[in-house]
Order: sequence, then structure tokens, then C-alpha cells
Amino acid sequence: MQEYSISEWENLSEAFERMFDQLGEVKVTESSLEFTSFASDVATGISLTREGAMLANMPLHGIDSKFDRVVIDKSMESLRMLGSNLDYTYRVPPAILRRRRKFKGLRSLWPLR
Repeated sequence: MQEYSISEWENLSEAFERMFDQLGEVKVTESSLEFTSFASDVATGISLTREGAMLANMPLHGIDSKFDRVVIDKSMESLRMLGSNLDYTYRVPPAILRRRRKFKGLRSLWPLR
């Protein structure tokens, strides 16, 4: 498990990029982190701002609270946003996680140098 304060934006950004690598489109800026699944996969996504706002791209997940910490689970399959009035976990759908397993299998065929 890795826990980051939003004040550790650079470290959080790097961990966010690693978590969603090869799973969809990842955008990292000075003010936000965004993941959007590939159009051919389950439609999902999440966006975090440096101010502690979060938008989950899933139906009925309208949340109006701020977070100040983010916890990435050891398997890099979920993000947990924690704040004084918020405890929300975003889980990457299993159908999307299959991309990671396929990529790891290909990596063993062609070792990175």
C-alpha cells in the first residue's frame, strides 16, 4: 500500500501514472490527474485535482467532498481518497485489468533493455 498526501503532488502523479499505465489514457498536469479507459473497454475514469476534488466517471457517483490523502493498494487496482468527510474507493474494473496481464505476458517475450 502506498499513501500520499496531495501536498506530495509529484510523487502522487508518478504513482498514478504507474497504476494506470497501459490501461487507458492518462493525463498528468500541474493541477490534475486523469484516467480514461480506452473506448473499446468498459467506460470508466477518474480525475483528481491538486485542490482535493475528485470526479469519478461512473453513473451515480456524484460526490461533493474534498480529499487530502490518496492510498494506492499494493496490487495497483484501486485508489482510495480520504478526507475529513470522504472515504471513497475507485476500483479498476477487472475487464480493464486484463490489459495489464496481457502486457506483462508480452514483456516476458521481449525483455526491455
